[in-house]
Amino acid sequence: MLGQGGFARVYLAYDQHYNPPLAVALKTYDFLPEDHLFRSRFLQEALQLSRFNHPNIVRLHDFGKTDELFYL
Repeated sequence: MLGQGGFARVYLAYDQHYNPPLAVALKTYDFLPEDHLFRSRFLQEALQLSRFNHPNIVRLHDFGKTDELFYL
């Protein structure tokens, strides 16, 4: 684990198709994961973030939900 904040735990990860190491943020829950409003907002915000392309902003390569975890 690289770090932890109020929103997520961040881990170092490696992708076999992408050479540099990646940081993966997994949302820590302080609510029920079935919260449809959160799911909708998370996916909408992540989609907007994935469109940013600026040298001073961390690039978002992927986002989504698997089982009970939301990830960036």
